[in-house]
Amino acid sequence: MGATGVRIAALASGLALGACGFEVAGDGGPIPVEVVLVDDTAADFAANVGLIDAVIAPRGVIEPAAFVLGGLHARAYAGNLLGDSDTWDTAVAEAAGADVLGEGYRQLPRDWALTLPNRPRGLGIQDTDNWTVHYDGEILLPTGTVALELEADDRAIAYVALDGTTFGPRLFSKGSAQQQMLDVPVAGWYPLRIAMSQGGGGADLAVTLRPAFGAPIVVDGTRLRARVSDAPGLLVFAFGDRELSVPLGESAAPTAAGSFGTAAPALDLDVPADLFSMRYAGQLRVDTAGTYTFAVDVGADTSDGFRLWIDGALVAHHWASLTDELTASLPLTEGWHDLLLDHAETTGSASVELRMAGPGIPDGSIPTALLRPAVAFGLTASYVGATPTPLVDASINGPSTTTVQAPLIGPPGAVMDAVDIGLGIASQRMSDLTADVVDCHGSTPLPLPALPGYVYFAARTDCAGTAVMPPPTWGYRVIDTVVGNDFQYVGQIPNLYFPLVVATYHGGDRRPYAPTMTFVSTPRPITGASTWGKVGLTAELAGATLTLDVRTATDETALASAEWLTVADQQVPRGRPSELLQYRLSVAGTGWERATIDRVEIRYVVDVAP
Repeated sequence: MGATGVRIAALASGLALGACGFEVAGDGGPIPVEVVLVDDTAADFAANVGLIDAVIAPRGVIEPAAFVLGGLHARAYAGNLLGDSDTWDTAVAEAAGADVLGEGYRQLPRDWALTLPNRPRGLGIQDTDNWTVHYDGEILLPTGTVALELEADDRAIAYVALDGTTFGPRLFSKGSAQQQMLDVPVAGWYPLRIAMSQGGGGADLAVTLRPAFGAPIVVDGTRLRARVSDAPGLLVFAFGDRELSVPLGESAAPTAAGSFGTAAPALDLDVPADLFSMRYAGQLRVDTAGTYTFAVDVGADTSDGFRLWIDGALVAHHWASLTDELTASLPLTEGWHDLLLDHAETTGSASVELRMAGPGIPDGSIPTALLRPAVAFGLTASYVGATPTPLVDASINGPSTTTVQAPLIGPPGAVMDAVDIGLGIASQRMSDLTADVVDCHGSTPLPLPALPGYVYFAARTDCAGTAVMPPPTWGYRVIDTVVGNDFQYVGQIPNLYFPLVVATYHGGDRRPYAPTMTFVSTPRPITGASTWGKVGLTAELAGATLTLDVRTATDETALASAEWLTVADQQVPRGRPSELLQYRLSVAGTGWERATIDRVEIRYVVDVAP
C-alpha cells in the first residue's frame, strides 16, 4: 500500500476491540477505528527526510549502501587531457572523445616516480606519459577547519562536496602544493573528485589534510572509499598462476567475460600470457524471481578451467580435482546475489564468458547494468612456498617426518568459506609415504597418488566458518615409513615443493556494506488519533540489529524537537499520539550484513462518529 494512503479496519467485534483495550460504544457514541499506515514500496520509502548510508531499491526495500573500501574509483584515458583552466565538467567533456584505457577501484594518490613503472597500475595504462585519470569516491574528513592540500605532477584539480551533493570550489595544482580551506561541519565521509593528467617526466599525486591543530594527515586507503550501490561491473583479481595463489593486483571489468588471445589481459598488472588465473567478484541483481541457467565458455582449450559460485555455493565448474558440472540451473529471488567466477588459463589462446538465461534475460553475457563490484564473497588469502624442502628418508630406527608450513595471512575477522590445498612430491616411492594437511581440524589425511607429482584438492568446505589464520598454522606433514629413496630417480633428491593453501573468505576490513544505516520518514498526518496500536516490521537483517523509533507532535516545529520513543516489533508505543507522526529506522551491523527492510506498519486508533 502506498505511503500516502492508509488501510482502515473498523473494529467490528467485541473480541477485536478487547485485544486493543477498547470497548464498543453504546448507541450514539463514537466507534473506535484502527488505522494502519503502511510503507512497503519504493515510492513509499522515497518520501523521507533522512537517508544515511542507505539506498532504496526499485523492488521496494531499504538496504545498506555498498562500498569498495581502501581507495577511489578511477578511469584512465589516453592523452594529456587536463588543461590549466579546466573544471571537472570541461575535463569530463574533453575525456568523452578519448580512448578509455581501463578502470579500477582502490586507487590511491601516489608518487609513481618512486617505483617503476611510472604510472598507476590496474588501469590499462601502458605508457609512462600522456595519460589522464579521473578519480571519484569519498574522503574521510575531520570536523572543524582543515586545509585540503593537493600536489600534482603534471597537473590536477580536486573538488569536495561538504553538503554531500554540491561540489566546489576548484582546487588546482601544477607542480606545487596548493591548499583550500574547508569548514567541515561533522567528521565523516564526503564526496571527492580529482582529475589528473600526465604529459612527461615524473608522475605524482599527493593529497594531505592539515587541521588547524595537530599533525598533517596523509590521505591513504583508510580515508578513501568508493560508493558502488549503483555502480556497474565487477572487480577482477589477477594471479600469476593457475591456482590463484600469486596475487598480482586488482582492477575492474564491465562483466565476467574477456577474450585475450595469446596475450596477457590488458590490465597493466604484470599478468603473464600463460599460466594465470582471474577472479571476477561482485554481485548480480535479479529483477524477476525465477529459475536461471548459467554456463561458462572458456573456448576450445579443455586445459583451461573455471569455477562459478552463486551466493557462496559452487554451482558449476571445470577445474582440477573436481568432477565437471558445466552448467547450473537454480532458483533466485529478487534482489542482489553474490557472484564469483574463477578462470584459469594454461597455454595458448585465452577467453572466458559467463552466460545467463532466465525470466526476461535471453541467453547471453550478463549485462553490465545487472552487476556491481560489491564483494561480499570471494576475497582471497593465499600462501605458496617457493623453495623445495628435502624429504627426510626413514631410518633403521623408524619412520621420519618432514613438515612444511603454509601460513595464511588474512585480516582480523576473516572467515573461511572454501580452501584449495596442494603439495608436490618429487623423486620418492609414493608407497613409502603417508601425509596429512595441518588445518582447522588439527590435521586431515591427504590422499596420495601412486606416482610422484602434485597433489591438489579444490574447493574444500570442511573448514568453512573458521578463522583464516587459525592455530596451528596451515601446512603439510609427510611421513616416510621405508628406508631408501626411489632409485628410479638416481641423483635426484626427494623433496616437497610448492606447498599451497588458497582460502576464499569473507569478513575483515574490506566491508562491502555500510555498517550502519538510517532512514527517517517524512512527517505523516494522523489527525484524530486517540491511542496507539501495534507496530509491525518486515525485514531480513542477516545478523544486524534494527531499531524503530517514533515521535509525535501537534505541528512540524514541535515534531522536530520531540523525543524519539523506541518501540519493538509488535509492541505499542508509549504515550498518546498527536496530530503528526514520524518514524526512524536504524540498522547496525559489522558491514558484512546485507540487511533489508521491506515493510513498516504503524497502527493507531481514531474515534469515528456513528
